[in-house]
Amino acid sequence: MCVEAGDPCAVVVADTGPGVPDDERDRVFGRLVRLQQARDRDSGGAGLGLPLARALARAHGGELVAEPSTAGARFRLTLPVAEAEAEA
Repeated sequence: MCVEAGDPCAVVVADTGPGVPDDERDRVFGRLVRLQQARDRDSGGAGLGLPLARALARAHGGELVAEPSTAGARFRLTLPVAEAEAEA
């Protein structure tokens, strides 16, 4: 399949864990947000990974979203295809 510079390219990451409830899909990208109360910084991170990943995606003209899923979490990263460097 051929793509042109600027066309979107998507990567989907899904798991079989507890997932992201529908009403929390936007909130999960907030800084310092951890959905599971049992998690703390020692066992579950600081709640900065998803906000940083979304900021990086947007800085490169893309987007990172949490999608509906019937089992586990599902995230879609979309980025524009970059122009290939000219061959020497």
